[in-house]
Amino acid sequence: MFCSGCAELSGGPDVVGEADQPQHVMGGLAGDRGRVTGVRVRDTGRGGTTTIEADLVVDASGRGSGLQHWLAALDVPPPEKDVVDAGIGYATRLFTAPPGATAAFPAVNVGAPHAANEPGHFGVVYPVEDDRWLVTLSCTRGGTLPAREDEFEAFARRRLGHPLVADLIASAEPLTPVFRSHSGANRRLYPERHEGWPDGLLVVGDSLTAFNPVYGHGMSAAARCAAALDRELASGGTARRAQAAIGAAVDDPWVLAASKDAGYAGCRIDATDPRLVGDHTEHQRRFADSIIDRSLVAPGVCAVVTDVISLSAGQAELGSSGFLALMHKEEPRPRLTGPPLRPEELDLVGLPVYESVPTA
Repeated sequence: MFCSGCAELSGGPDVVGEADQPQHVMGGLAGDRGRVTGVRVRDTGRGGTTTIEADLVVDASGRGSGLQHWLAALDVPPPEKDVVDAGIGYATRLFTAPPGATAAFPAVNVGAPHAANEPGHFGVVYPVEDDRWLVTLSCTRGGTLPAREDEFEAFARRRLGHPLVADLIASAEPLTPVFRSHSGANRRLYPERHEGWPDGLLVVGDSLTAFNPVYGHGMSAAARCAAALDRELASGGTARRAQAAIGAAVDDPWVLAASKDAGYAGCRIDATDPRLVGDHTEHQRRFADSIIDRSLVAPGVCAVVTDVISLSAGQAELGSSGFLALMHKEEPRPRLTGPPLRPEELDLVGLPVYESVPTA
């Protein structure tokens, strides 16, 4: 997408007009190693390249950004990069939900704790539009994802810590084959640290910081980038200052996702972020696990943790004196002994009560 004075790089072809009109794809950056002055777009139908001049170029082309190649063409070294890759893979299918089991049914998430030398296995059932369920099964490095339709339910039944997901889809009608993805590594660039970064170029969204999608941080982080950019443009700040503000905006979601994945067996970490590497990380991980464990039985703790995970509150809140006092003083409720589904929700999907579940 291109606008006056600013060029935004999209991930795929930018189709202009009707089907018989030219199609344009990103062909590279215009300018030199000191300043980016626009973008070069290539007409894939008719051939030829056109340069579109811009005062500011914003790379919002996503996880598959060609930024490294575009910079190399200007003789600009790539920025520093951190990668935390737990080898996460996803297998997803759509199902027809039982009547009424979308708007009146909660999202189901069967998670896995960190376990030494064992891959984590997860399963989710999300009610979505048109009376359907989006069902995703996943595992970290060392696990094997279901590839065939006849393996999908079996994986959910044998690998997950509870049979709820398998029981939900056992009688549901599948609408799609199994779609698999292995693009779940966490990756962050640091253009704000690059002393030779060309003026006139900004990086935002998944082009800057890509997350394991299970945490749901991608769109929120992109919105934070946009808000930071808007504030800097409104204040007349420089592109370098804007990039620094954008980097600060994605810091919380980056640490939340990367530090969580770093705890899984076989996770590959190529990072310099001191919060992710070093002898102290095991202590940090145990502290984080204790917070999550407490949030399962303490509503006040759960509310704060939910705000932090959803990016409604800063990560620093988990280290505040008020929160630490809450962790110590809040009276815990009895632990659940089964899925916290109400009788009317179980009736919607035709399942019996698994075990006695303590009420609030």
